[in-house]
Amino acid sequence: MKANRVLLSVWATCLAGCHFGAFWDFRSPAEHAKDNASRCTGYTIAKNPAVFEPASVEKVEPAITHVASGPIQDEARLRGALLYLGPAPNLTREVIQRAVECHEVHVLLGSEQELPSDPYALPGTWLDIDAQSQGDGFTVAVRSDDFDTAQHVLERARQFVASR
Repeated sequence: MKANRVLLSVWATCLAGCHFGAFWDFRSPAEHAKDNASRCTGYTIAKNPAVFEPASVEKVEPAITHVASGPIQDEARLRGALLYLGPAPNLTREVIQRAVECHEVHVLLGSEQELPSDPYALPGTWLDIDAQSQGDGFTVAVRSDDFDTAQHVLERARQFVASR
């Protein structure tokens, strides 16, 4: 009986540790940037200027996630901004993903200036960025789990597009 309790205790500890470690990332924004810096050598705004021009963004929408809030209903939560980019020569989902991620890394490490109303980087904050192919263009989701940060990202994206 005592062996079963010990085994159950070890199993529960492992499960809790594995569960929390898999879902929460406790690295600072600077640590995220340093961990990704080696992938970003040579990636600058100048390498893919079309990604960083306000005229390339056709529209901005709120990035919304739906979470279960009861047995039947889902609740909508603001996560940031969804930017729709038009097609451009030599742009692929992968090129956009790397360019925007590396811009965020460079801004956080201080090796590149942020853009006016930068929708892709927020000093002192690590943002979740996901580029996707969408019809004949692309979408770039810039998200945060923090509601205030998500609002700030959406507002910056709207200001970025309005500056064209």
